[in-house]
Amino acid sequence: MDTSSEITRNNIDTVLALLPILSSKKANLYNIQTESLTLDPYSYSKEFEKFIKALYEENFVIFFDWVTWQNEDQRVQHPELLNYADICT
Repeated sequence: MDTSSEITRNNIDTVLALLPILSSKKANLYNIQTESLTLDPYSYSKEFEKFIKALYEENFVIFFDWVTWQNEDQRVQHPELLNYADICT
């Protein structure tokens, strides 16, 4: 795993090596849990969990603070507010 935030050729190769998990006709990547209410109704297979973990470890998924961003969401819902956004926004 590369500890920088850049995506390297090695990062790409690592993720590409896992593509057969997604392309297999026999792949059962997830099940949807319908009997109970949960935040995430998807139950992922071990193989798909491995793929998801690799996406994080290989810098394809970055941390994003959704809770803080929700305040900024008003600018998306009301585009006219973009006129009042500062440079950091």
